[in-house]
Amino acid sequence: MPKGVYERKPFTLETREKMSKRMKGNTIRLGHKLTKEQKERKSKAHKGKTLREQNGQWKGGKSIKGGYVVVLQPGGKYQKESRSVMEKYLERPLTKEEVVHHINEDILDNRIENLRLFKNKSEHTTYHHKLRGYKTKE
Repeated sequence: MPKGVYERKPFTLETREKMSKRMKGNTIRLGHKLTKEQKERKSKAHKGKTLREQNGQWKGGKSIKGGYVVVLQPGGKYQKESRSVMEKYLERPLTKEEVVHHINEDILDNRIENLRLFKNKSEHTTYHHKLRGYKTKE
């Protein structure tokens, strides 16, 4: 046997009994029916919640993807928070071509005073080139 690898000895009967006592009532095992008490507890925990909210990891539909804060929209799709903030401010949906720019370049700062709207990607890129002193076509 290679160095550092040990053969696992089987559990003794006493150890198995201890493990069994610890596990009783704590888990729902596949192939076993739930007791009435377990069903009631599970039902109370999920009452009035959507499927997403039933998950213990649910954070309210807000997460970070690709460095940007994304929020869950009513249709079930995620959208960058900066776009939804701009849409609320303008009171209209943004087109696919429009680009929301973060003025202080902190992509987690989605306050309306930190956002600027460009008509398209080209206009946004030109703005960045001017900031950095690159020569641009006028």
